[in-house]
Amino acid sequence: MNWNSPEQRLALIERVGIDEYNRRMKQHLAKSVVETCNGHDIRTVSTPFGRLFHVGKTKMAYKTLDRAREFARVTDAS
Repeated sequence: MNWNSPEQRLALIERVGIDEYNRRMKQHLAKSVVETCNGHDIRTVSTPFGRLFHVGKTKMAYKTLDRAREFARVTDAS
């Protein structure tokens, strides 16, 4: 499953239904967490710019894990 493909995600929703899709998406997101810093889950995401480290519920992602940690340390997780 390519979670970055809107077409594949739509096909999955149509095949298994929204509740099962949400369960699988939650499982996928949990597996992609590389660490938690200051209450933020930092996880990898694939983008046209390559692999980035996405910080929690923010809209920020960074090229390096160190930079993601720096941002997470000074950002409120609530």
